[in-house]
Amino acid sequence: MRKYIIVCAGGFGREIFHALSLALARRTATGIIRGFLDDNPCALKHFADKYPPILGSIVDYVPQGKECFFIAAGSPFLRRKFSLGLIRKSCTLATVVHPEATLSGNVAVGEGSYVGWHSFLSCDLTVGRCVSLNCNLTIGHDVVIGDYVEVGPGTAIGGHSHIEEGVHIAPNCTVAPGIRIGAWSKISAGSAVMRDVPPGAYVVGVPGVVHRDFFKPPDTE
Repeated sequence: MRKYIIVCAGGFGREIFHALSLALARRTATGIIRGFLDDNPCALKHFADKYPPILGSIVDYVPQGKECFFIAAGSPFLRRKFSLGLIRKSCTLATVVHPEATLSGNVAVGEGSYVGWHSFLSCDLTVGRCVSLNCNLTIGHDVVIGDYVEVGPGTAIGGHSHIEEGVHIAPNCTVAPGIRIGAWSKISAGSAVMRDVPPGAYVVGVPGVVHRDFFKPPDTE
């Protein structure tokens, strides 16, 4: 039997617990939830008896048989860091799709990724590894989403867009069709992205104003 372990016991981790519990109850996923990993052993102290236990720290945990891990870190940088650490330990990453999400034909969702409640993914769409697609999203046809991307609630991404690795799109944004957003850029909440965005940029406003060379990729920090 598959045993799920949620990495990080914060708010996003608790959201994943409930989405995965519903998927297991409706049999769109199989297995059991063993618990959480978190470097703070008291992360769930205000939620006594409502969640399974914290099994250990993220770095020190020794994987056991048939375990799979979902990284519930809200930051693309942390999802990358933790996923690479788990992969070095030969761990399997779990993919979580909320039972009330809608995936059209030819949608490929990478390992370790999440598709949230009432999100709609159109046809012929590719989602990379450890991507977080939150609730109430609309993603158009032929979109490519790179590894570690974070897309906030209420966002709409037009068809034929390409969202590169590590991009963080905050809630209620609009990405026009055919747009390319460069790696490790950040789109501020409520912004409208109407033209291509270079890597490491910060976009804010309607229409979005691009501030270049704002962020650095993780390997250069």
